[in-house]
Amino acid sequence: MLKLQKTVNLDSLGEVYQNINLVFNCIPASMLPQIREDQSKLSDELSEQVDFILNMIKKQFVSGTQDDEAITKEDLSSLDEVALLHTFKILAGVEIDPKVETPSTNSSTTE
Repeated sequence: MLKLQKTVNLDSLGEVYQNINLVFNCIPASMLPQIREDQSKLSDELSEQVDFILNMIKKQFVSGTQDDEAITKEDLSSLDEVALLHTFKILAGVEIDPKVETPSTNSSTTE
């Protein structure tokens, strides 16, 4: 099995998130149906949904830094709902990290 990792940079969320970089193991596509099923069983309670997302990103967490200070798995509980949702969307492949260069945003050519 491939061991892929994603770095999520939270700078795009505003000044309070500057210089926060989080590294996660990617969520394998094979896990997505189970995640969707588990998510569909959640109530509409925001706290239940936030707990679900927090637990998912904690499971995938590898490391992190803020201004060269280490971030631990426990520190992820300090993130607000906006940062948690942004991170989860990137890990699940629903959203692309705006700091990551993709082929459509890469101005170089290989001609």
